[in-house]
Amino acid sequence: MQDSKGCKDDTVQTVVVDTLPIAVFSVNDNCLGDSSLFTNNSQQGSNAFTGWKWKFGDGNSSSLQSPKHLYATYGKYQVYLQVLDANNCSADTTDTVTIWPRPIASFASNTICFRDSTNHISQSTITLPLGGAITSYRWTFGGGRTSSVQQTKHVYPTAGLYTTKLHVSDLNGCTDSISQTVVVDTLPVALFTADTVCFGNQTSFTDKSFGRGSILTTWGWGFGNAQTSNLQNPTITYTSAGSYNVKLSITDAKDQNK
Repeated sequence: MQDSKGCKDDTVQTVVVDTLPIAVFSVNDNCLGDSSLFTNNSQQGSNAFTGWKWKFGDGNSSSLQSPKHLYATYGKYQVYLQVLDANNCSADTTDTVTIWPRPIASFASNTICFRDSTNHISQSTITLPLGGAITSYRWTFGGGRTSSVQQTKHVYPTAGLYTTKLHVSDLNGCTDSISQTVVVDTLPVALFTADTVCFGNQTSFTDKSFGRGSILTTWGWGFGNAQTSNLQNPTITYTSAGSYNVKLSITDAKDQNK
């Protein structure tokens, strides 16, 4: 039709405006050395998801829906997620994940002689400012006993080498452990002979003691009559006849170093 104003035409079409997806994810703070799981909780818009783009804040990335990532160092990382749908609509979000440093387990122990107590002292440390205070200690001794205090003593059942382990936990739930060899030295053996003599003559004492893997360095005699000596093979004269309880104490080179 033509009118005085000229020719015209019109049409009506439907235009679809898609709803955008919503990018959401969750991740727990973690200890160094443990993989972090990034859970994709994104909400779909008008179309199904077709892709995910992750940037973990340390130069690494992923295109998985819910990836795991192992950080090489502790710290705070800004994590970025972009989601894409079938209509090429996208959304993105960021969040921070903290990777805690682990405590560093360490301890010192002294080398002792059999039957003495070995002192175990924790020298464990934390890394500030992110490291949490150490909250628990667990010792496992080669002799079978355990302890949960920071500094402890233990008597090992025999001389020898024992593997002792310290496990520590901190306020962030991070842990570390260390095992070390503890030395328990053998004891020297005290022995002597004495000749039986008549009253008024000298009594001679002969040292027969021996060390186990070390030389003897000191001798201490008590002759049962208030007299003493530090000689290896002493002689004394008793002032009256009778029976006397004689004691010999010895020390070896290992004992001298303690």
